[in-house]
Amino acid sequence: LHVAVYAALSVDFCGCCCFHLRFSSRLSWLVLARCAAVLGKAEGKGEQWHGHVTAVSVAPEERYGGLARKLMKKLEDISEYTYNGYFVDLFVRSSNEVAIEMYRRFEYVVYKRVLEYYADNEDAFDMRKALPRDVDKKSVIPLPNPVHVSDLEFN
Repeated sequence: LHVAVYAALSVDFCGCCCFHLRFSSRLSWLVLARCAAVLGKAEGKGEQWHGHVTAVSVAPEERYGGLARKLMKKLEDISEYTYNGYFVDLFVRSSNEVAIEMYRRFEYVVYKRVLEYYADNEDAFDMRKALPRDVDKKSVIPLPNPVHVSDLEFN
């Protein structure tokens, strides 16, 4: 696997450095802070072009201090200003009430339930936040029925 640093942004107010990494035809980036990180990528086609949160991690001793919000905001800004996405999405275990509530505070909504998404067959919620490019907020209108993991398209 060939990995090249695509660009580096300056350090911002929360001490985060952002790196854009190119993996084959996909664009991914990593936002780092002292005790936290968020990993994301740009993917999709047409009105499904979006930023995807692959992972968010904050050290236990640093939780509830606003660091996750700052990292997510940085990822949302990259999705909007660098990649001109329509929305940002993420998958979260349906049982992870703490994370779901956090994402709701960050203005994410449950777009769909994905049945048997995880290896232990637990369901996931696909949560989304519309970006300004999605003027009509079509990307966050919840689907009426759950989908099975086998029905998902992976780019």
